[in-house]
Amino acid sequence: MLPFFAESAVGNYTVRRPLWLLIAVLTLCYLRLALGVAGWLRTLAVVDAALCCVTFYGGILWQPWKALSPALLGTLFLAYFWLPLALLLQTIRDLGYVLTGDWWLGRAAIHALGMGFMAGLLVAMVTRVTLGHAGRALVMNKALLGCFALVQAAALTRVLAEIAGPGDRLAGALTMSLVLWLAGMLAWIVLLTPIYLRPRIDGRPG
Repeated sequence: MLPFFAESAVGNYTVRRPLWLLIAVLTLCYLRLALGVAGWLRTLAVVDAALCCVTFYGGILWQPWKALSPALLGTLFLAYFWLPLALLLQTIRDLGYVLTGDWWLGRAAIHALGMGFMAGLLVAMVTRVTLGHAGRALVMNKALLGCFALVQAAALTRVLAEIAGPGDRLAGALTMSLVLWLAGMLAWIVLLTPIYLRPRIDGRPG
């Protein structure tokens, strides 16, 4: 979907969506699931490293440097790159288990995936769909962009807290992450809710 959106918003943009990329990601995900269920945890580093490389390659293939503007499109790409970052953190975590028997980096990878990638895409994608289906211009104003930034800051704070490890600083970072998360998500909901309660502004049904 990202290159599809970019094509409609950016001039001189070449869409590249090779089918093998999607097949590779799905195959590696199911392989990882199977290895985890089987208990072959020492093999996960190889699969996670492959997933990291494939998803990063996909992101570069979609030419993100052309898609940072407009902001609504740029937020989609910024959120996406949390995925290869999360997989990189997970690969390091896997290597820790292989080398020492301990999982490194705490829960940094899962928070990068859930808060950075999934929540970031949720805010960006739902904002785009809401504006489009309400007959509004596909423009992320400063308030909505601020909500996205707060959610991203919450994700970054949470990930860095896990990397830093337990201690007093971790507790403070967790509190800060929670405050940023609630501020961003609640403000986003408040801004979008009125749009759902009103008819389309262009007079069309929906």
